[in-house]
Amino acid sequence: EAIVSRLVKLAGKVAGEVVDDLRRRAEAARLEGYREYLYLLLNALAFYGYLVCIVVEYHSVEKDQPGYVRAMLGWMPNGDAGWLGNAVGDFAWTVEPMVILGSPAAIGSMLSSRGKRGKEKAA
Repeated sequence: EAIVSRLVKLAGKVAGEVVDDLRRRAEAARLEGYREYLYLLLNALAFYGYLVCIVVEYHSVEKDQPGYVRAMLGWMPNGDAGWLGNAVGDFAWTVEPMVILGSPAAIGSMLSSRGKRGKEKAA
């Protein structure tokens, strides 16, 4: 009987540790998913920005541009659209490596601070 009660206590303790570990992993996966969405957004901006530069190059005469090209360029003159597109692409591909390099530390910091808050609430 004493052995059974010890096993029940051990099972409850292990189950609590497993639940805490699963919650921590789920939170990490959620934050990593947000990071992936940020990668997608930054690369979409870079793609659009550099695409604008190419479109401006091939449709250099503004008065002969089709309506969809003018709309894609935001009805800006070619020089402004090309400059802005290049700036957006450069910005996105400058920020992306910083996110890639900094996100593991940021996610780890967020997880540890949330873990501390959770332990304080439980106590």
